[in-house]
Amino acid sequence: MMGRGCVVGRVYLPTEAEWEYAARAGTTTAAYNGDLNVMTGESAVFGPIAWYMENSSGSTHPVGHKLASTNGLFDMLGNVREWCHDWYDDYSRGPETDPVGPLVGSYRVLRGGCWDSRAWLARAAVRGSDSPGIRSGNIGGRAIKSAP
Repeated sequence: MMGRGCVVGRVYLPTEAEWEYAARAGTTTAAYNGDLNVMTGESAVFGPIAWYMENSSGSTHPVGHKLASTNGLFDMLGNVREWCHDWYDDYSRGPETDPVGPLVGSYRVLRGGCWDSRAWLARAAVRGSDSPGIRSGNIGGRAIKSAP
């Protein structure tokens, strides 16, 4: 029996692969509820699930006011870009399963787009990076708790 104050598991930022797996929720489309025209950025699917340039009124919003994915996650796309554990580098050339980024670097991966992103920049496949010391009103994080 565990007493009060015992730590079960650990809390960490997701790897980039874990983040994308969660954001896609079993799909291969731009968003977990459908696709968009990548050439024009037009999309009817982003409005119900994401805060982005066209509907955010220029600011972040409380989590949970848009539709959740099939795995119960809110705001994976839009609202704020999310830090990932991985250091940024180009993808490898061949296919990989659950890849892990480099062990060191200058920039960490950011995923998910944000309230000031156009729809095509908030889709699940888009990745960015920034210095881990940067602070911004459009960057946040999503902690994961591992199983005991």
